[in-house]
Amino acid sequence: MSERQGEKDMPLQFSLPRNPQLTISKQRVYEIKLIFCLKSVLVYLYVVFVHKYFDYLWLPLDISHLKLFEAVVVLTVLAVFVPERQKSPASTGLKIILMILILPLVSFYWLTDAPRLYFYQATMGFFITCLIVRSAPQLAANSFLIERTFGRETILSICLGLSGLAFITIFLLNDPPSLGVVLLDSGAVAARRDAVDFGHPIIGYVVNWHARVIAPFFLTIGILYKRYWISGMAIVSNAVLYSYTSDTFYLLIPLMVFFTVISSQREIFFPFTLKATTVGLVSLYLFHVFTGHIRLLGIFARRIFFVPARIQFDYYTFFSKPENPYMKLGEVGFVPFVSSPYNSPSPLLIRGDIAWTSTAYLSDAYMNLGVLGVLGFSIALGVLLVIIESISRDVPIVAIGVFVTPIFSLMNHGLTTTFLTGGIFFAVFIILLYYNSEDLFSTSHSLS
Repeated sequence: MSERQGEKDMPLQFSLPRNPQLTISKQRVYEIKLIFCLKSVLVYLYVVFVHKYFDYLWLPLDISHLKLFEAVVVLTVLAVFVPERQKSPASTGLKIILMILILPLVSFYWLTDAPRLYFYQATMGFFITCLIVRSAPQLAANSFLIERTFGRETILSICLGLSGLAFITIFLLNDPPSLGVVLLDSGAVAARRDAVDFGHPIIGYVVNWHARVIAPFFLTIGILYKRYWISGMAIVSNAVLYSYTSDTFYLLIPLMVFFTVISSQREIFFPFTLKATTVGLVSLYLFHVFTGHIRLLGIFARRIFFVPARIQFDYYTFFSKPENPYMKLGEVGFVPFVSSPYNSPSPLLIRGDIAWTSTAYLSDAYMNLGVLGVLGFSIALGVLLVIIESISRDVPIVAIGVFVTPIFSLMNHGLTTTFLTGGIFFAVFIILLYYNSEDLFSTSHSLS
């Protein structure tokens, strides 16, 4: 009996961390320096670029030096406490949240004198999630597995069947993409996005699952097994989906997955990502200085980093008022027989603009249940990450490639939305099948 089969036959097990106490390694000190270097660049860009050009989009400048001190202390604590494990889906996910969500939130807090109460609720929620991932016992992987061995045909049939259904439906219901869409013309992209026809909401889910889970899965497999034609097909499939749906995020997913997988293999994911982001932002700023072009820097410095931070505080400001009741999960239909207390979607309530939807999972939690929502959703995310860590411990790099996009989606969507639409549930399903399958392309599952 093989070692992996023997593990499957073992009863439910728990293994406590060997070294649960908090330690600060030289690597973590180096990463903290890089975090504050990126924070300094973001602060500079906000003052000289974001506020200057986009103040009319509710991106003001109102510096509070007391809140600057608070922000530095809080960010230092979180940077020290985020799990340090390498080749870990849970640790990688938390580092992405720290860099993309928490870091801009901390900067925006003192740059605009934003509400203190939400700042501490959000950062405490993230701290609780880190605490759960650091200290919770890891479940035995076999306790999640389906009691049979799947061949590679099972995974291929499920993935290719769903993807084929999505592509065929989109091809039949939509005209071929225009040259403007292919060349990223903003007007053509917006028109295409408004006109795309999925035929049925289920197809919309499947399209997302392909772009966010299936394509990253095959891209990762191609990299790890050096079957680069598989990675190439995954990249092309996302490009084709973009041309029909005009979702520009589909174009960024392969790039994000590629660099995450490669850097995670070499155990340099966090420092590499921090340095690459810092250098990228500085380069875009220099490009802006010499050319006067603001769109590229606006997309990254404004849209990716500071707009979600602005939206979070806006959601808190609105739903913290006594006259504005919480959604109680009714807006997404999560709780049976509970409907939204409002006649309009939350973005229209907050800013009167349906585009104001990119609220992160923490502010979405506050919108639904207030501080109890932040606490509950933070605990739920921590438990989910522990489960992800447990089912992927023999195939961590594959899991990192599959989960990086769904975790990134938490920057702009609630946890309940990301669980289904964002692909977290489907990603868990794929990893369960992969972990418990016969060899997909090689004789070993120890890819890391």
